Amino acid sequence: EPWHLGEEVVSVFRKMVEIRYRLIPFLYTQAVLSSRRGLPMIRPIFMHFPEDPTSWCIEDQYLLGEHLLVAPLFDSKTERKVYLPENSYWINYLTGTVHKGGKWHNITANEIPGILLVKSGVIIPHAALAQHTRDIDWSKLYLKRYTHEESEAAGNLALPSTKKEIFLQAVKHGQGGWKMKTDTSGMEFIFMDDGDRLNDEL
Repeated sequence: EPWHLGEEVVSVFRKMVEIRYRLIPFLYTQAVLSSRRGLPMIRPIFMHFPEDPTSWCIEDQYLLGEHLLVAPLFDSKTERKVYLPENSYWINYLTGTVHKGGKWHNITANEIPGILLVKSGVIIPHAALAQHTRDIDWSKLYLKRYTHEESEAAGNLALPSTKKEIFLQAVKHGQGGWKMKTDTSGMEFIFMDDGDRLNDEL
């Protein structure tokens, strides 16, 4: 157990678990979509980027669902090379740094021993931190838009209580603002803009 390995390990483990709990709405949605489409949750890069020949050679990175790219650290180093597929942009989940696809990047890990990137143009649903999955408040979710430029974003949300699937879409609204183009009846969605720090809010 982590607590047998010292406080430093416990601290890192706690941060990883907290990220997972905040991402439960996204992970649940991806599980639902995967089961309906007959796809695995953990996927090789080439599954969504078959036209990129380099993506066929990547064995130590993977896609988690459709929109998250995970590159674990396998030794004591704090950074690693990460390949991002062509014709795409990726945003560091923890720092917000934008990386252009079609090449290798040296990326430094932050709070956890790995790299977690979000594909640009995606809305990721989050929940407030809870101590158990049964305590997650599904009636009040946080939506974070990940884009590398002033573009629209979209995503999906599946709800365990009603089996209802919601298509999430954010569009430009007025001067510098954004609004959700989504039916939110019966739910409270808190839309987080680019400058909001997710960990501070949740």
